[in-house]
Amino acid sequence: MTDAIKLVLFDMDNVLCNYDRGQRVACLAELAGSTSELVHKAIWDSGFELLGDSGALDAPDYLRGFGERMGYPLSLDEWVEARRRSMQPDHAMLEIARRLRKTVDIAVLTNNTTLVADHIDTLLPDLRPLFGSRIYTSAQFKTAKPDPRCYRRCLAELDVMPQTVLFVDDLPANVAGAREAGLFAHHHTSVEAFRQAPLGARRASGRMNTPSALPGLRRDGTPRSDRQRPPSARARSPRSAAGRSDSGCGSGSLTAASSGSARRP
Repeated sequence: MTDAIKLVLFDMDNVLCNYDRGQRVACLAELAGSTSELVHKAIWDSGFELLGDSGALDAPDYLRGFGERMGYPLSLDEWVEARRRSMQPDHAMLEIARRLRKTVDIAVLTNNTTLVADHIDTLLPDLRPLFGSRIYTSAQFKTAKPDPRCYRRCLAELDVMPQTVLFVDDLPANVAGAREAGLFAHHHTSVEAFRQAPLGARRASGRMNTPSALPGLRRDGTPRSDRQRPPSARARSPRSAAGRSDSGCGSGSLTAASSGSARRP
């Protein structure tokens, strides 16, 4: 017998949105007059990005160091635009999240610098209407997934117990870290797999448990009460939207970053 799930905690990249790091790197390389290989080596292969994800660098130091490693004085607007162009909302998963929140709380925990949370309304406008202020980056907690402390600090902020939380992530290591922290966890591979998988996990063995961990919900996240309604009245999950038509990252195509104040960045 398991505790009822009260919160579903989603990863962002390649769960709620499709993330193309290659496109982001190419955009940055174009700005710097460099190559994608050199930019990737300077930022990701060097471990620099992890310093931002884990909160070892605050936002200004991260942005400054990012530009220095690229050999180009990267502005905040340019950083945001390159990130935005690499993200495409997964409307089918967002629809599942919308239905889930009728019965349970939902939130986001992504391995990213705080810049992602600060500018999420520009990067992925679909998230705010669903998750409100419950969009967290690992940098806020001074550690990154799969460190169990990252999950625990996030849940402390949300004021929920680990055994009442289902975590959804596309990386097996992050799923394992969540289970070590005491959460139920689901390895996300596709929208269809998520619809068909029982929403819960057997902590001891890592095998999927029965859907009873989410009372009131069917396996696709739709409220069980929908069964009392005629089929035509049931909401349907749309397929993922087509990719953005805008491409390239020349300075003339940049959009201003949002002034307001999320892993594979």
